[in-house]
Amino acid sequence: MQIRRRLKYRVAAAFAAFGGLVSLFQASGLYVASHNLEERLIDDTLTAELQDYTERRARNPSSIPEMTATIRAYVLPAQGDTPIPPKVVELAPGRHQITIEGTPFRAAVADRGDERYVILYNEGQLRRREQGLLALLAGGVLVMTGLSALAGFWLAGRVIAPVTDLVRRVANLRPEDKPESLANHYPWDE
Repeated sequence: MQIRRRLKYRVAAAFAAFGGLVSLFQASGLYVASHNLEERLIDDTLTAELQDYTERRARNPSSIPEMTATIRAYVLPAQGDTPIPPKVVELAPGRHQITIEGTPFRAAVADRGDERYVILYNEGQLRRREQGLLALLAGGVLVMTGLSALAGFWLAGRVIAPVTDLVRRVANLRPEDKPESLANHYPWDE
């Protein structure tokens, strides 16, 4: 009976490993796709905000830069008494990842005439959602691995049942017994 347990556990472990790997690849793909989509959406938002603010500023030079929980806009050289973080002043035109006072931002910087426009997108909430998604995906991988192990145990019992029965029948045979045909007890394809 020890062989049966080892075989059953090996089949179940192989099933669990296969299920775990498949769900891990799927979860990894979902996470990467989600992250890439979020990056593109943020870049699209930054582009739209930058274009909108430069157009508003062209129509009304005294237009106040946007300051919300998610979007911050700055115009360089500084106008008015709005303090501009030093990291923002140092940015060159293009896209950047920066951290200001512990908060991660994605930045879009563009020059228009003698002014430099900087739009920041607060990624703090996004990072928290990504961590939640990562925890959810990791939980899903663990659940699928567990379900695969349970299915593996059940399947292993079903698959090795004929072998176990054959081992039991052979173990019960005695040299003095009349030879018995074992083939009659199993389907032709086993």
